Amino acid sequence: LLSRLPELGAMLEKTGGKLGKVVEYTSYPEIYEDVANGRLDYTVNAIVGAQNLISKRGDTFALGEAVSGPGFHAYPVPKGNEDLLKYLNGFITHLYKNGKLAELQKKWFGQVFPDLPRQSIKSVKEFKMLTAAK
Repeated sequence: LLSRLPELGAMLEKTGGKLGKVVEYTSYPEIYEDVANGRLDYTVNAIVGAQNLISKRGDTFALGEAVSGPGFHAYPVPKGNEDLLKYLNGFITHLYKNGKLAELQKKWFGQVFPDLPRQSIKSVKEFKMLTAAK
């Protein structure tokens, strides 16, 4: 997530703010305790991790607004294994079309992600284009 800090900095600048000191931690439980105890003002996490925290400790934490462009998790396959890539893409497309993907996302992540890429991302350039802040 550190690579997304320039986007957060740009967002803050638009409202007259600025990015303060960045502190790196080795695990999220440590970060959450420091936020809860007032040693940190906030933390940045992926939406799924943040929602999981809120579902368990909503009395202590609140979910803020998105601070970067979209991000995606992926299933890497060995380069050149087009059969496996085609199979996995077909399976995900099948789940998307029959509604099962949305159902599973809602069950496990608390929300549906309708804007996920529908094609394989095969380069860093493609990934950066898809995840750029709008």
